[in-house]
Amino acid sequence: GKFALCYDSKRGRVVLMGGDCSGVPANSPLFFDVATATWSRPYPDDTYETYKVNENGFLVSGEKGDRPWVVPIFSGLVYDPERDELVLCNIDFCGNPLFIKDKVDVKDPATGKVSTMFKGVKVRKGAYYSEQPIWVMNLEKNQWSMLAAMRPTEHGHAFRPAVYIPELKTIVGSSWGLYELGGDRSKLERLPGRAGQGCSSGVYDLKNKVLLFYGLDYGIGNDLCAYDRVQKTPPKQMPTPGARPPKSGFIPVTYDVGSGRTVAVVFDGADKPDVAGTWLYDYAADIWQRMPDGNLTFEKNTWQWGKPIGYDVNMVYDSCHKICLLVARSGNPAKPQPTVWALKIDESKLK
Repeated sequence: GKFALCYDSKRGRVVLMGGDCSGVPANSPLFFDVATATWSRPYPDDTYETYKVNENGFLVSGEKGDRPWVVPIFSGLVYDPERDELVLCNIDFCGNPLFIKDKVDVKDPATGKVSTMFKGVKVRKGAYYSEQPIWVMNLEKNQWSMLAAMRPTEHGHAFRPAVYIPELKTIVGSSWGLYELGGDRSKLERLPGRAGQGCSSGVYDLKNKVLLFYGLDYGIGNDLCAYDRVQKTPPKQMPTPGARPPKSGFIPVTYDVGSGRTVAVVFDGADKPDVAGTWLYDYAADIWQRMPDGNLTFEKNTWQWGKPIGYDVNMVYDSCHKICLLVARSGNPAKPQPTVWALKIDESKLK
């Protein structure tokens, strides 16, 4: 999905952030308390009138200019349990009108009123992803700060997917190469090797101690790349000779600790564009297994609401309740609140 998810294990809640700049300035994170099934936010969304470029050329919002813009984040949001922080590694202009021109007339989907978004904001021609910093939110204070010296990559593409490695207390992400943000936030290091181009999703396999990047061909594919950062072995593409999920772009993926499997929800393809299957990946055996009772109904490539799951989806593992949580968000202004589904894997049915 265009929004990102991570799990705040200290408070037992899902964190959702990001959007597609469709006319709704939703730059505040949303918190979903799993125990009470309630949503909350740390601050009201900042209006577009506060969006600007600061003296350093960074895109900021809020009255004090101390918050990030609303942008597609995809899988570039990470919770760091060691520092109790959100780390926003991805500032992606995909879908942002400023990526095309300085200003654009937009229609409010709720009122029908047409207004000029980002009026007066100037971004120089050629400004791109790599010119924006990594943002960090202190969750005790709900305050953002930027790592101004930590621009995601030199290649003009976002630092995502980003994954936390508990053994090293660092964050590793893939762009046109591999990058690691140190636990003390003092350095963003370029690592040897690469994991593909434009990977859509990434997880850390706690059982096998490897990073797994999914969708290696600009996010559209079904290949996996494994990278053991702890042992510092080179990234390798998994052969996976057996069955695989259908090729698809930017699919929800997470790691289920109880079963020791990577979980992916993937569209069945052109024959069944509104059906998605739940697939489990066993890294040690290099096999995918489709759950026979794990089918879901999606609305593919549409913002219309009316079926069980909307188009914009993502997934995260709830380490407190030992379940996978799939979150879907509709583009219908009459149903702005995301919907959450829970998955508990029956380990007796695993191969």
